[in-house]
Amino acid sequence: MNLPGCSLDKRFVYYLLASTGICVVPLSSFCTPEQGFRITLLERDEQELTKIFETIAAAIGAYLQS
Repeated sequence: MNLPGCSLDKRFVYYLLASTGICVVPLSSFCTPEQGFRITLLERDEQELTKIFETIAAAIGAYLQS
């Protein structure tokens, strides 16, 4: 998503969803100047939680290198 005026955190959120299928919410959607994202997980399996956060961490690294 490379639209004029699109916040950087929103661009990352769309990248994360497209590349991993993980959906998070950009902080800029909460009327704050802070950049980042919000996560809500209902997963109870600790191994699956670990996998999700490892996937997010890898996606952040890949995004920053792109």
